Amino acid sequence: MSPKVNKKLSKRPLDTIKKVDAVIHAQDIIAIVREPFLVLDSSLHVVIANPAFYKTFKVLKKNTEGILVYKLGNGQWNIPELRKLLEDVLPEKKDTKGYKVAHNFPSIGQKVMLLHARQIDSVQLILLAIEDVTNILKLEESKVKNEERFRALIEKSIDAIALITAKGKVVYASPATKGVMGYTSEEFKKLTNPFELVPPDDRKLVTKLFERLLSNPGSTENTVYKVFHKDGRQIWIESAMTNLIDDPNVNAVVINYRDVTERKTLETQKIDFISIATHELKTPVTSIKGYTQVMQSRFKKEGNIQAVEMLSKMDAQLKKLTVLIGDLLDVTQVDGGKLQFHVGFFDFNEL
Repeated sequence: MSPKVNKKLSKRPLDTIKKVDAVIHAQDIIAIVREPFLVLDSSLHVVIANPAFYKTFKVLKKNTEGILVYKLGNGQWNIPELRKLLEDVLPEKKDTKGYKVAHNFPSIGQKVMLLHARQIDSVQLILLAIEDVTNILKLEESKVKNEERFRALIEKSIDAIALITAKGKVVYASPATKGVMGYTSEEFKKLTNPFELVPPDDRKLVTKLFERLLSNPGSTENTVYKVFHKDGRQIWIESAMTNLIDDPNVNAVVINYRDVTERKTLETQKIDFISIATHELKTPVTSIKGYTQVMQSRFKKEGNIQAVEMLSKMDAQLKKLTVLIGDLLDVTQVDGGKLQFHVGFFDFNEL
């Protein structure tokens, strides 16, 4: 501070000198504050505003300093909540944090602000920090809406969803669990180990898949297996297990599953039907093939070349039909898990 200023200040009352010193110090401090900041005097006129205030609210210094706060921006700051804070709340509390104010500014639109104010009686100044939380609140609202939407999708889904820890503890079960397994969500969560619902003949397969899943974060395993319903009967379920243990938002294995008992029953009936039909076809075709070969041999002895040629063509078609019937039987055995493999050696060069 220059000697000239010091000389002028020395002629002023002590409280005025303190106030000027406070303003000078405040100006240096609030200039580096990232949030909009105002220093008001006891009559609520603006003494200082920092650069962040001018940038955020798109106002000029000449139209701000020395102006009653309520008249800033052509009366934009004449906000009932702000009046209540400065005229009613602050004089009693002296220090207020997080006072929420929502206002639609003509120049910058709707804003939600948290006001932090402190009244300094020794120099009769008010410090007012303005925290813009508009975007934060929008993100929070969006997050809440997304969570509600996601929860609604899960809770109204026909497929059941369960979240299981690496140790097999159920931490979440969707409402659809009741429709698939017969257990309520709470009952299912209380199960010591949900894999105990898998019959012994399928349990080893499912446990192995789960262990493989745990060793590969982010991976998914799809399978169909039997489980015991709450009422004791066995049902078929189709499940997709995804390892999201490393995802901080989930921290569990997500199992999405549905009851496919009816589908499996229809598939079994279809396989049984095809198997029976092919067997029934095979018997008469074999008989026809036998009669064809007998007739072919007889006509050959008689020298009826034309008849022999026609029967040869017939025999060739019967061979194709026999191969087709055999293929159909193999398909039914593959689908039914009954196809037998015979291991043997062969010369690859002969293929």
